[in-house]
Amino acid sequence: MGSPRADRGAGRGAVTHEYWLSAIATIIFAKFLGVGVAAFIFDVTRPKLLEMQWFETLYEFIMGLRAKAAALVDPIKVRIVEALRGDGDGWSSRMLRLIQRFRKSVHEAR
Repeated sequence: MGSPRADRGAGRGAVTHEYWLSAIATIIFAKFLGVGVAAFIFDVTRPKLLEMQWFETLYEFIMGLRAKAAALVDPIKVRIVEALRGDGDGWSSRMLRLIQRFRKSVHEAR
């Protein structure tokens, strides 16, 4: 018989011994690893999968949804970048410039 800890995953074992940061890091790493492996397998098998008509239809539908989402979000992303750049005339640009001036004066006072 093995030890009682042998059947636990690394994340679960860390949680039971109250190593919270280690447990969270292990679980996040495992999730990223799983997504990476799935993406790699999909990338390798995509040409064969696209030979199936139902998969090609589903793939094109999802890519169309992705393109529509990007078309909706892109103008908002541009506005956010412009606001963060602070070179416009809107209230957000003026506020950012005011904050920058305040931070500069505090920094110079030190």
